[in-house]
Amino acid sequence: MKKSKKVLSSVLAVSCLFGVAGASGCGKKVANDENTLEIYIGNFGYGTQWLDKEIELFKEQAWVKEKYPNLEIPTPSSNSDREYSANKIAAGSSANTIDLFFSTTSASGRYATKAANGSALFEDLSDVYDSTVPGEEIELKNKMLSDIYATQSAEVDGKTVYYAMPWVNGYEGLLYNKTLMDRLYGGSDYTMPRTTDELLALAEKIRVEDTSRSVFVSSSKYGYWMNATVLWWSQYEGLANYVNYWNGVNEANQRIAADVIGQKGRLRALEVTESLLGRRNVNGTEVTYIHSDTNVMEFTQAQSKFLAGESYIMQNGDWFENEMRETAAENPNNYVLRFMRTPVISSITEKCKTVKTDADLAKVVDCVDAGMDYEMAKAAYTSGELSQADYNKIKEARTLMYRVVGHEAYIPSYATAKDLAKDFLRFLSTDIAIEAFTTVTNGVSTPYSYDLQAKNASFYQSLPEIHKSRLEISKTGVSLPPYTSFKLHYLGGHYTFVKTANIESSFTSKNSKDRKTAQQIYQADIDYYTDAVWNTMLQKAGLL
Repeated sequence: MKKSKKVLSSVLAVSCLFGVAGASGCGKKVANDENTLEIYIGNFGYGTQWLDKEIELFKEQAWVKEKYPNLEIPTPSSNSDREYSANKIAAGSSANTIDLFFSTTSASGRYATKAANGSALFEDLSDVYDSTVPGEEIELKNKMLSDIYATQSAEVDGKTVYYAMPWVNGYEGLLYNKTLMDRLYGGSDYTMPRTTDELLALAEKIRVEDTSRSVFVSSSKYGYWMNATVLWWSQYEGLANYVNYWNGVNEANQRIAADVIGQKGRLRALEVTESLLGRRNVNGTEVTYIHSDTNVMEFTQAQSKFLAGESYIMQNGDWFENEMRETAAENPNNYVLRFMRTPVISSITEKCKTVKTDADLAKVVDCVDAGMDYEMAKAAYTSGELSQADYNKIKEARTLMYRVVGHEAYIPSYATAKDLAKDFLRFLSTDIAIEAFTTVTNGVSTPYSYDLQAKNASFYQSLPEIHKSRLEISKTGVSLPPYTSFKLHYLGGHYTFVKTANIESSFTSKNSKDRKTAQQIYQADIDYYTDAVWNTMLQKAGLL
């Protein structure tokens, strides 16, 4: 999923998107009233076709026809500007008539912004979350996956609000070429890396045994390896302490900057990423596991090279199949691509008392993957006594997943068709809408509970391996809370690595002068957060 703004195809397209408020398409006037739903959607990896299908189905519902006999939904406007939604909502009613935005970046930084009259710019969607799913006997908030719902609230002016509603349950992780991996191992009977040390060993095996390909491919300027790093950091620290970082507290719940910024898991995760992407000296020769073009490629170019089999592994998202479908149809290789479960950070053994080696860590991971509870794992563990605390920590680490952030829907507080927009959001939580979304996107999931394999087995079987593997991982997975859900970020400006925005470029640069080590990146943040800087950030977030 590309992170830069795409150049619109023509001046005409620009005028249609950014021209007179109240226009849909170009030159066609649209009514700005409670029966006309104007929609905008950011056009990135998941496309816009799913929305066209949802609109079609929404119009067919009996309850919709009864409630809105004069319903009009013009063709949604769309572009590839990630800031468009937040900027357009902030422009106010004199410049914006769009009632419903499907964004591809979080607007949380604008939550506290007020309209000229002092009112909130975003409509509180609490009543939507609390309402019953149309035609189903369940409240929407209870149908939404619990780990996703738990991160949707925000605190503004001392009040808990729900300004955003996710419209996709996007997944990001390590995508690998199973066809090439089978060839490397001479068959399909092998174990994918369970730990980061095993992942590093795999990278070295590929480098030595297949000199025609790189291990990893990426477009470094887009920085997707940051998300893998964050996941390894959360594995090491544990979910609770990872959340502590974003709340600005240490484990004793005291707001002490050095304690939070200095979490060792941040350094250990950086070290893993550096070992995989960095350049190293082997017998006097500089070698790397990353594709030679990583610093000059656009993201779609990197995806194309991965699809063509130039590399084994790519940090990517579940949008890959949808975004690259046409390219794949023209590719004669017909490679099978799958997501691997993110390996557990090997240094987690530093936090364990009964699991001390990487081999022992891999054994416990095997127990977790086999669905064993603690007692079963304890009986199967052959390296001495396995404590429940260690088992629980490793199990949590293995099940954490990185969810794509920012794919949220918003309604301006001043929207003329806000009730209609809310009903459309309610409709998206129905089984009818979920299956339509999944079908059009060829397997992508929504944020709601829906067992595709049970409800549509034939369609499930037809899915590409990318989505089958993702669904397998998601069955036991827990989404990492997105940083955008914490007010220390969206009000205070707290970031992952504030002094090094792109760690991937820092590790992969061909110019040694542009590189940074894991230790340098880690230390730079500790040095930056003086008491004065930290306290200013806490004050902005209302935490001091």
